[in-house]
Formats: sequence, structure tokens, C-alpha cells
Amino acid sequence: MHGLSVADDVILQAERVLKENPGKRVMEVHLKVGRFMFPSEEELLSAFKFLSKDSPIRDAQLKITYIDGHNCIFEKIVFEE
Repeated sequence: MHGLSVADDVILQAERVLKENPGKRVMEVHLKVGRFMFPSEEELLSAFKFLSKDSPIRDAQLKITYIDGHNCIFEKIVFEE
């Protein structure tokens, strides 16, 4: 369940940014994740893919960078050029 709640929060944040940039298409969502937060990257990637399938960011790829600690930080969105 933890992966689902984090993925849901990331999707909501990405959708808010998308609303501020009408007409754009999200290609990537970048997230910094503490090494101790998710032992399996696949858990978070799968949750993101599942929850975003019916959203405006359904074609986006989740890019994860691991950092020290337990934090999860929404870093940035990359739009289609």
C-alpha cells in the first residue's frame, strides 16, 4: 500500500503542474526517493503505472533518483517539446 499512496501523491502533484501549463504533454516525472523508503523500485514504478493509466499524465515515465535517508521529494516534470 505504501507505493500506491506515494504514487498517488506524485500523480496529483504532476497533474497540478500540468494544469498550470495547459496544452503541454508530460513526458517524465522526476522523483527523489530515500534509499530506506522503498526496498524495491518496481513497487513504486508499478503503482505509478497502474494509477496514472486513466490520468492526463498516463504516457509519462517515472524517473527515480535514490538519495540518502527516508525522504520522498517531487523534483520536476519534463514536458514534450
